[in-house]
Amino acid sequence: MAMENAGGFKNSNDLSQQEILFSWNFPEYTKRDRSRLWYLVVGGLCLLILIYSIITVNVLFVAILVLAIFTVVFQYLQPAREIPVLISDFGVTVDKTFYAYRDLSGFSLIYSPPRVKYLYLEMKGKLRHNLPIHLAEVDPNQVREVLQNFLKEDLERKNEDFNETVAHYLHLR
Repeated sequence: MAMENAGGFKNSNDLSQQEILFSWNFPEYTKRDRSRLWYLVVGGLCLLILIYSIITVNVLFVAILVLAIFTVVFQYLQPAREIPVLISDFGVTVDKTFYAYRDLSGFSLIYSPPRVKYLYLEMKGKLRHNLPIHLAEVDPNQVREVLQNFLKEDLERKNEDFNETVAHYLHLR
């Protein structure tokens, strides 16, 4: 089975040719317990924004808001998938996407349990972002040991991405 790389191109190295050095699974998202107040506040804000959009005849924003609400409700009703992570001698596979080491500039580990447990893969190129991968119950030192053989570790990074922090405090993830 050929895997797709981050650019969507088929990779000639199929999984059988790779030596899997480390692997784990993590949930696609954490199902958060939200209070009735959270739903009332978020629902009220959505209703106010929807009314404002209708009054200002902003049809596109109404469509985007309805789509966002549908997405949140659909996600709430679905169980979280388990996302597999495989670190091999060729690169890192997250779910079905393969990231070759040549496309990565480094990695960093942000570990402050119980809430913050991330491996960040740093992509080459200015338009590419860092890829956060949840470590779940994995020992970050074992991940570090394996990745240091292929990538440079960014030891200066001390905090998770801003959007991860905001999503956590707003109970979105």
